[in-house]
Amino acid sequence: MKNDRIRFSRFLMFFLYLSVCCVIPDLSYAELMIDTVAGNGSGGYAGDAGRAISATLNSPKGVAVDHAGNIYIADAVNNRIRKIDTAGVITTLVSSGLNNPMDVATDMNGNIYIADNGNQCIQKADAAGKLTKVMTGLNYPRSVAVDGSGNIYAADTLGNRIRKAGTDGTVTTVTTNVKNPNGLTVDGSGNIFVADTDNKRILKMNSAGTVSKTVTLSFSPTNVAVDEASENLYIADGGSHRIWKCSLKETDCVPVTIAGTGSEGYSGDGEAAAAAKLKSPRDVAVDGEGNVFIADSSNHRIRKIYDNSLKPVATVLSLTLSPIPSSTMTQVNLSWTDISNETAFWIIRQEPSGGQETWIGSVGTDVLSYTEAIAQDKSCYYKVKAYTGGLYSDDSNRAAVNLKISGDLNGDEKVGLEDAIYSMQVAAGIRSSQLLWQERLEKQFDIVETFDNLKDWYGT
Repeated sequence: MKNDRIRFSRFLMFFLYLSVCCVIPDLSYAELMIDTVAGNGSGGYAGDAGRAISATLNSPKGVAVDHAGNIYIADAVNNRIRKIDTAGVITTLVSSGLNNPMDVATDMNGNIYIADNGNQCIQKADAAGKLTKVMTGLNYPRSVAVDGSGNIYAADTLGNRIRKAGTDGTVTTVTTNVKNPNGLTVDGSGNIFVADTDNKRILKMNSAGTVSKTVTLSFSPTNVAVDEASENLYIADGGSHRIWKCSLKETDCVPVTIAGTGSEGYSGDGEAAAAAKLKSPRDVAVDGEGNVFIADSSNHRIRKIYDNSLKPVATVLSLTLSPIPSSTMTQVNLSWTDISNETAFWIIRQEPSGGQETWIGSVGTDVLSYTEAIAQDKSCYYKVKAYTGGLYSDDSNRAAVNLKISGDLNGDEKVGLEDAIYSMQVAAGIRSSQLLWQERLEKQFDIVETFDNLKDWYGT
């Protein structure tokens, strides 16, 4: 019994030491995962009209998600606003007229609001990317938010104040009781949450500047977000390379780490978010499902924290082939089963023997088929991935196409591809095939399949 008490005392002392000296991730967040949804890690500008995961960004400072699931990025060093649609395709929404955009926000009408830091103003971009200045006379603003009524709020960072532009365009000061405010957000009730950076706190206030809650921090916050229910705060901590969360339902709202180890770097995709490494995360945003998006600025990436149960699941693929009359091409007809939470499906073609993969196209939600014409005398594999909110499912089963069926048959006659149709179906791992050809002056036909350098004789 004495030894047990000694062991418990030592364990308690060690736990208290960790509590004081270290950051202990809340075990209730252990199921949260992290993945990259945009950026390949190289600082630059490329990749428009392709998959966001393969694009290059350059120090993205801000991120926002609209109600349709589109993601917007303040691509700061590139002086652009990028958009990722619900199929995961990235484009440039605003390509000129900006100078170091630091943050981005959306309204219910599809407009985008930009903290145009270098131009010392807030700009509004419509769905076509056309810019209009809606708040000027600021001192290097670093954040912007818009409420449900259309009022615009700016963190006037070097001016040490929070500014508001009403729906009539009138600009007023909400508060000057802040020091170097780097970020802010607005909830559905019109409450403003301010990352009061140099004072190491988050302030909750109304539009008149009256503070109703103060969250005291041990670090300098770089930005803040709140979920749709206004129950949880998410805080970007660029200095210690972490994302924090605290519950507004608690009186003290004690922050806990949900992503980042405190050491800068890039690691952890597909694993627990708390064990991942970030590098100077500048901004954080939350979508309607509670997924958290991070502007992982110095990694030139956008990351996503999510509950693994919400990741799209793999689908089951089937395939048939049909000839194209008077053509040297064959049409590949792909179809697959539906899943519950996708916003798009991506189709991937792979060359034999572990060859190159090509993402050949995507289709929208609930579209369950895709066709492609391929050259005869070709062999390849197809597979499908479901997509939603920056995340891809695991691969579907692979379906094989083998049109390389011409060859010597007993040395007497060659049946070329112009004479044959090869049809294959793959479903639930079972393959059935049909091979048809024109009759000639043959002695016999031998049926053989050659694929991936393997030859199988099926019969005569």
